Amino acid sequence: MTILASLVFVALLPADSPSEIVNQKLVAAFGKDCKELQRPLRVWIPERRLLLAAEEYSLEADGRVRLGHCSMALFPGKSDQEGRALTTHRSECVLLTVDRPIEKAEDFGGRNIVAIEVAGGPKLLVGKLGGK
Repeated sequence: MTILASLVFVALLPADSPSEIVNQKLVAAFGKDCKELQRPLRVWIPERRLLLAAEEYSLEADGRVRLGHCSMALFPGKSDQEGRALTTHRSECVLLTVDRPIEKAEDFGGRNIVAIEVAGGPKLLVGKLGGK
């Protein structure tokens, strides 16, 4: 499966941060009493309408980011206004490959996600149209 987009990895948000947009997206995707609202790591990438919520993260030796107990939602353009998610997925582990290795948490900002690997599932390749 290929997602044709260029994603920018934005800062991880602690669960206690006032982020009404992230909470609204989580409720729209997973329901008002979802466990994702309590997850300490939450990422909203508005340019690509991608939402990630994870219990934990670690940095792999090869520079990838491992998200443990991760939920993902990909929102469609017009339906997002109605609060419906196009695709949702929950996984024990998700690996994010970014354009440059990440050595510390502060490196997250400004990175481009080039692949999302779901444990026991597909590897989602992320690139620009035409594979460039």
